[in-house]
Amino acid sequence: MKTSNILLTFLLIFFSCTAQKQTESILKNIYTENIEFHKNEEVKKSEKLAYSFRKKLAKEGKLDFISLDDTLYILEGYDLETGETYTSIWNKTTGVSYVDDNKKLYQFSNEVYISKGAKKLLKEWNIKKIKSLQKGHETALIGGLDINVCKISFNKEGKVEDIKRFSFEQYDGFFKEIELVEPE
Repeated sequence: MKTSNILLTFLLIFFSCTAQKQTESILKNIYTENIEFHKNEEVKKSEKLAYSFRKKLAKEGKLDFISLDDTLYILEGYDLETGETYTSIWNKTTGVSYVDDNKKLYQFSNEVYISKGAKKLLKEWNIKKIKSLQKGHETALIGGLDINVCKISFNKEGKVEDIKRFSFEQYDGFFKEIELVEPE
C-alpha cells in the first residue's frame, strides 16, 4: 500500500511538472513569435512585461489548461487613460483574466472578460462582424479600450503553427462583468 501511494505521488508530481514545462514552452514560443512580428520597440517592451506576467501565472498553475491540442486565444485591452492592461487567455474549455498596470499584476479571475457573443465571433474569427459592431458605436468609444487579440494554434512539437492577429476598439456588449480578486 505504501509503495503504491509513493508511486502515485511520484507520477502526480512528474505529470504536473511536465504540464508546467509544456505551458512555459508554449508561452515562450508565443512571446518569440510576437516579438518577431512587432517592429515597434514600445510594443516589444510591453510584450516582454506580458510574458513575465504569464510566466508567473504558469508557475502558480493558473495556466495549466493551455494545451497543444486546442486553439489558444489571448486578448489584451489597453486603457490609455489609466495605463492598465486587461488580459484574457482562454481555450475551448476554460480561461483566466487579469489586470496589470504595466508594473505588476494586481487582479485575477478564473473567468474570461468577454461576452459569449464576442467569444463566438473570435472563435469563428468573424472580423467582418466585429468591425460592423464597432462601427455602430464610435461615439460611445471615448475612453474605450484598444483591443488586440491573437488566435494561436500549435504543431505537435509545441511550436506556434499559426497566429492570427486583429486589433479593434471596444464596442458595447463586448465585455461582461466579472469578479476580480487580488492575486495570492
